[in-house]
Amino acid sequence: MLKIAAAAAGAVSLVLVPTAPANAETDTPNAMVVQIPETPDDPAPILSQSELELDPDFQAYLQQEQQYQQTVQTAPTVTSPDSGGAGRVSARSTNPVETRHDGVGALYFTAVAYSYRSCTANYIGGKFWLTADHCVKLAPWAPGFIQQSDGQFAGIENIYRINQPNVDLALIKVGSGISATPFSLSTRTPTISDTLKLVGYSGINNTNTPQDFSSSSTLDYQYHIPSITFVDGSVFNDLSSFTATDYPTCKGDSGGAYFSAGTMFGVHTGQGVVVSQNTIYNCTNWSMMTNLTPYIPWIQNIMATQSQSNIGEIARAFTGGVGANLPFRNAGYAPNIGYIGS
Repeated sequence: MLKIAAAAAGAVSLVLVPTAPANAETDTPNAMVVQIPETPDDPAPILSQSELELDPDFQAYLQQEQQYQQTVQTAPTVTSPDSGGAGRVSARSTNPVETRHDGVGALYFTAVAYSYRSCTANYIGGKFWLTADHCVKLAPWAPGFIQQSDGQFAGIENIYRINQPNVDLALIKVGSGISATPFSLSTRTPTISDTLKLVGYSGINNTNTPQDFSSSSTLDYQYHIPSITFVDGSVFNDLSSFTATDYPTCKGDSGGAYFSAGTMFGVHTGQGVVVSQNTIYNCTNWSMMTNLTPYIPWIQNIMATQSQSNIGEIARAFTGGVGANLPFRNAGYAPNIGYIGS
């Protein structure tokens, strides 16, 4: 059940209490407080507990979700692409020209009177979307939603962070609302001569301003990176290095799939930075992807065991989905991840 109560001055406290025990894979307690800064134009919480209990829309949504989850896919599709460049992509798309992909969505978190975009997420079947862990780690229990380029959206029910250190992968479970074609997951990591495509909700070049649509980059595989340290001190393991052959990756692309012919190899973790005259340019041709292949068993386990949702998760998705009808605020992105050395 979702409870919303007064918190310290200048903040709103959202407390989500699932009716089932916490999942060990998420390493989260049964109740956790998320502090969301309040600004003068954030007059009140989105929905109170009493409003949810009396809201006929929520009751209808609850019934809809309880029926929906009985038929959802509970395992990802896993494929074995040919090695040695069989997955080459020849198209060179333009940027900032819009590129739509129904398996790619924008990840939003809902504050009180507005929603802000964080990263990119990718549909892998059933209720689940794959993104980067650094996109969700600061507020894994905040309400939010994923929205496609056609306007369809689904509220976030739960977020699952991998229980291995320094692996930039996370799963997001959502309610109904989006019709999408799932990516299959590659059983091999990229190799020399592989060219992959990325579709993401990036920002305008070298600014903190989000674009209103998704665009694409085409990237050539370079080499494997066992471990790397980024500007903010974060360490990430098991990356693949790519060079963009047309347009660079930017803020907001984080979590976006690197894929070919519908098969996903990993998610965008970050890009190199160039420092010139005391200015950091965050959109560069050198990009890094977290490989998903070693973690397919983790994905399979979460989908097999967590596809059924309790009422607390459904309430969270309903509340987060309300944010899709709130004004979108240009709050910028989470701090950019840029290379500082290994």
